[in-house]
Amino acid sequence: MRFSRMAKNGKLGDGCIIKPYKNASMSFTSTDLNVINFKRKMCIEEGFTFGEIGTQKSGYGGTKTIYKFNTHVDERITQVADASYTDLIKTLDKEDLFLWYIDDGSWHKTRNTMHLYSNMLNDDETSELIAKIDEIYGIAPRARKDRKRDGRSFNYLYFPRDLVKLFRPEFKEYLIELKLESMYYKFGGLDYEEKTA
Repeated sequence: MRFSRMAKNGKLGDGCIIKPYKNASMSFTSTDLNVINFKRKMCIEEGFTFGEIGTQKSGYGGTKTIYKFNTHVDERITQVADASYTDLIKTLDKEDLFLWYIDDGSWHKTRNTMHLYSNMLNDDETSELIAKIDEIYGIAPRARKDRKRDGRSFNYLYFPRDLVKLFRPEFKEYLIELKLESMYYKFGGLDYEEKTA
């Protein structure tokens, strides 16, 4: 089955799929208005209808404004809501990974490596995501655990240097084409140069 790209991002990234009854809608939130406008543009391209951009106060005592918009119900969103993470992972391509990384990826300046946070995935689903990225790039990320003080732990992926050397230039080009300058820090910025030695 072919799933909507934005609905997949709504379930895997910073979005949220809402299905109180038969059909589902989705919402997207970000502290970055550029990202919200970009996602609205992608929703337009996929033919989704949605309301105006709203704001809300940051949770956890933060001071940043959170921007958000909600789509109307759509059966394509319902398909993704009803699909398993395994079903979605099987359909991922490079752009899906780029969108996910915009939401939940991080660049580590000291080691020049990348992490992709995937808190919602269990260990088996994490293994499936690793295999999918290995299929796309020929190099597998590694599973890691983000262990909280209260005893909870969440899965995330560590991108080793060889994978970064493949993923980063493509992700960089993707953001540059989109003119998402506020997200350039996610690949280390334009000043970062990959060492060839």
